[in-house]
Amino acid sequence: MRGWGSREFRRTLREQRMKDQTSPQWLSWAREIQALSQTGLAFNEPGFDTDRYTRLQEIAAEIIDQHTAVSKAEVLASFSAQPGYATVKVDVRGAVVQDGQIHDCFPAWAVCSTRH
Repeated sequence: MRGWGSREFRRTLREQRMKDQTSPQWLSWAREIQALSQTGLAFNEPGFDTDRYTRLQEIAAEIIDQHTAVSKAEVLASFSAQPGYATVKVDVRGAVVQDGQIHDCFPAWAVCSTRH
């Protein structure tokens, strides 16, 4: 599935950024609208403003659909896979390398291979 976090979608956005050297305004708007709707859906009481927050997600998906090769349905599926309070996702990894060999990886689940 292609979606908000897929490699193909990220490549499309990266190519767009390379053209503009900054994130395009439409992408900033879509991200902000999606984050507002995701947070609203996470904290609203069942039935209260659910339609409004769902519509905001649809608007963000329509913006992305109009500017990329990713369909509105794919974007909405990706949005629904990330419920809860919208936060910045950060991934930090590291490795201890000594004499050309990898001795340890952080976090422990990271895949590191010994290279000579």
